[in-house]
Amino acid sequence: MSFRSNRIALFIDGANLHATARTLGFDIDYRRLLKEFEGRGPLLRAFYYTAIPENQEYSLLRPLTD
Repeated sequence: MSFRSNRIALFIDGANLHATARTLGFDIDYRRLLKEFEGRGPLLRAFYYTAIPENQEYSLLRPLTD
């Protein structure tokens, strides 16, 4: 079995990243973030984990999850 150490999987804790960026006063360009990691090696997958209440009609995170 061959092991490839240069492969990348990206796991983002959405709630904490969003809260931190908001506290620091900036927005995150997720397309740019993805391209940054793609430039570092073969990107296998990128996952964004978050919780959105079902009864909430609109959330700033909804476009990312849809």
